[in-house]
Amino acid sequence: MIIKNTLKNLIFIFVMYIVCSNPYMIMESVKNGLGICYESIIPSLFVFTVISNYARQSDILSLLSLPFYPYSKLMKVKDKSYSGYLLLSLIGGFAIGANMLKKLQDDGYDEKALDVLGITMINNSFGFCVFTLGAGMLNNYFTGLLLYGALCLSSLITAFLVSFLYPYNIVTSREITEKSTVSLVESIRKSTDTILYICGFVVVFNCMCEVIQLYTGQYSDFICIFMEITCGLLGILSNYGNNLYLICFALSVLPVCTLCQVYYFTGNKSLVKTLMASRIIHTPLSLIVFSLLKNMFPVSVQTASAGNMILKGYSAGAELSFTLFILTFIFLKLFENNKLFTKKAE
Repeated sequence: MIIKNTLKNLIFIFVMYIVCSNPYMIMESVKNGLGICYESIIPSLFVFTVISNYARQSDILSLLSLPFYPYSKLMKVKDKSYSGYLLLSLIGGFAIGANMLKKLQDDGYDEKALDVLGITMINNSFGFCVFTLGAGMLNNYFTGLLLYGALCLSSLITAFLVSFLYPYNIVTSREITEKSTVSLVESIRKSTDTILYICGFVVVFNCMCEVIQLYTGQYSDFICIFMEITCGLLGILSNYGNNLYLICFALSVLPVCTLCQVYYFTGNKSLVKTLMASRIIHTPLSLIVFSLLKNMFPVSVQTASAGNMILKGYSAGAELSFTLFILTFIFLKLFENNKLFTKKAE
């Protein structure tokens, strides 16, 4: 315990030394991190996060569960909650998936089952792949759609294969007598909190990468595994152009920043370990599936300039989304006590 506390104190002293000795670098790295949040995180995640949180109410969830209900039976899940949450996770992304996993845990799912089901629910979001990556970086939203399809299919297949290798009991949640309802304000507040936490992680990890570059003297491709995925992809585009297979590889291999966020939202160390191990199957499988999809639907890809680590081609959408994000704070302050908005959906 003494050694652990001493190590924490030494790390804190080292961080303070870096901040004091390199103030301009820290300010610039924070600025770049906030730029990524402005240009990528908020535009691609916020609206889908609100929709996913509001759709958690029982009536909507029952309808959303239908497309994946046959798959959930293959995964040994008895009730429909998982298949509904799975669809919301695939739309909203890994942060939504992590929150949905926490909800399944609260509903009575055991840890081993959550480890396997988590493989299907921790993915890049539809909005990020199609808009930020496809429209913003590659200037071709259809390519982003193909990458998203390859990642989702690979996650579903990987989890199905792991379910044979990693035994767990047939999953059934505890009996719930009350219907789950979510108000509009509650869904917006939850979404705003989630996005702010993600942006915080992005800024901190961007600063860490700047420090690594300072002390190594050069940019290294290895740094991409620490970065938020947007930063990593921009680095790949800058150095390797439109190598779609390398981009698919980067999207499949969850960076440290993403894993830390998943652990923060779920508090489940076992899940993080299983996610990392599942990449042994998921990563080559996603490359194979993407290759098949690319041959079935050939597209021409043009890459946008990734100069200065900013998504220049996506700025108009970012300004609109950022304005919407700011307006939510005003909305919450004005209407958080208004029964018209805060009344639970019946």
